Amino acid sequence: MSVFRSDQETINGLMRANDRLQFENKVLNDRIRAYESDDRYESLREEYDRLLRKKEREIHKLKKELDILRGEVRKTRRRWMQVNDDVNAEKEKARADADRAEAENDELRKELCTAKHELYEKKTELYNAENKVKELDARLKKDYSDSSRSSSQSPDHPTIPNGREKTDRKQGGQKGHIHNGRRTYVPDSIVKIDPPYEFLDSTRYKQTGHTVSKQLVQLFTVMQVVEYQTPEFRDMLKDKRVHAAFPGGLKDEVTYDGSVKAFAYMLNNDLNVSVAKTSGFIKEVTGGKLDLSTGFISNLTKEFSTKSQPERDNVFNELLASPYMNVDFTFGRMNGKQTTVLVCVAGDKILYQGKKKKGAEGIEGSPVPLFSGTIVSDHERVFLDKGKRHQECLTHVKRYSKGASELEPDKKWSEMMQEWISRAVHARNESRREELDAVKNAAKLEKEFHDILETARKEFEYEPPEDNLKDGYNLFKRIYEAPDDYTLFLNDITIPPTNNDAERAGRKFKRKAHQVMAFRSQEYVEYYCDGLTVIQSLKAQGLNVYDRIAEIFRRQTPKKKTSDERSRKLCQEKTA
Repeated sequence: MSVFRSDQETINGLMRANDRLQFENKVLNDRIRAYESDDRYESLREEYDRLLRKKEREIHKLKKELDILRGEVRKTRRRWMQVNDDVNAEKEKARADADRAEAENDELRKELCTAKHELYEKKTELYNAENKVKELDARLKKDYSDSSRSSSQSPDHPTIPNGREKTDRKQGGQKGHIHNGRRTYVPDSIVKIDPPYEFLDSTRYKQTGHTVSKQLVQLFTVMQVVEYQTPEFRDMLKDKRVHAAFPGGLKDEVTYDGSVKAFAYMLNNDLNVSVAKTSGFIKEVTGGKLDLSTGFISNLTKEFSTKSQPERDNVFNELLASPYMNVDFTFGRMNGKQTTVLVCVAGDKILYQGKKKKGAEGIEGSPVPLFSGTIVSDHERVFLDKGKRHQECLTHVKRYSKGASELEPDKKWSEMMQEWISRAVHARNESRREELDAVKNAAKLEKEFHDILETARKEFEYEPPEDNLKDGYNLFKRIYEAPDDYTLFLNDITIPPTNNDAERAGRKFKRKAHQVMAFRSQEYVEYYCDGLTVIQSLKAQGLNVYDRIAEIFRRQTPKKKTSDERSRKLCQEKTA
């Protein structure tokens, strides 16, 4: 049943398809017949012509529109080209303006760079000038308290404080203070003074049993002349005059004793009285009887140098045997040039040696090259490699530290160093008074010293010193390179922490140099230093300088030898 239905549907579909094909065939046949007839062709032709005219009208219209559009395009193109040319011109102008501006900018940049460079240079110059002004101002303000300059070279300087507190009390002994009277002397004569008549009234006055005495001290200068006489004979065999020998080697008609020479010599060389004033003073005090010539007084310096050689040799030898020695150079003028004096001090032994120059030439013939103990100096380079050990003068370090703190107040190490030096020297002096072998808390003081150096190192690393302000840095560098040279006195209290002994001894020559203004010759400088050695050593030993000098003048004149020759001979003997 199902199969039959399927075939029926197929047949129906085929019949419908056949009907459609027949209809399409009929339509196509009618169309072919219509094309084959003339009417249809004409109609098609007319339709074609109509359409063609329409299209031509449209084309004509479109051509007009195209021409209009082309004209607009040409106008637009011309406007665009004009605008483009204008834009290009503006662009070129802008580019030229930009190039010109860039060139001007480069020029201005160069000028600005040059101006900045000049400004930097000016600021650098100004900074250096300010530092230089600051340095010079600080140097102008330097005096004996913050440099090696002596107090005598600081005019109108204030009184050096002695540690006493100023009060409103008057000068002199205060109420309740035990009276310190003047020294009394053994009287050569006694003058009795009778009491007034009214004191004899026993009803009112009674004797206490005490005698009140007042001494009048008088000074007389007496010139004593001893004349030796002896008969003269004629030697008939030799035909010449002879007489007995005079004592003491008297050769001239008038010979001055050592007492006269010592008096004139000490006035001129110890008290720094000029030769002419020395002669005039002696003439005045003797009532015009003794009139010494200026040439005679001048020659006493050379004569005393020649006769005092044994005393100087003794000072030389004892300096070599001393455990320590203070050494220093001081200077004067000789015929318009600088002359040098080497000062060596050890206790009561003081040696002066005149030299032409300082340095290696200045220590030739001195005890310094032969010395095997500890040398105390103020950082003179020629002394650093001499002796077994070396102690730097802390007085100079303290002065330089004060000067460094004034130049660079922002750095704290210099103030710390000043305070440490005061405490360390005080501790050493206390230990010396208590006769201790070493300074109390020496290890602690040494540690503090190294801590101060470490503080200085950090400060200079953080802020390096300026070129014109390197005093503090140079001081730190010297100490940092050899710290043991600054703490030696802590472990050996026999070593002085300062070079003050040599400094004080050098002032004696300075005073003479100021008095004479300029020495006439280097030989006279050496002669004067020879005599100064004896005078100052005798004073340090507490001996009577006048009597010893008079005794030396009474000696016979030995063979002439200069001080340097004798010193070199001693050096050769010690070396051998």
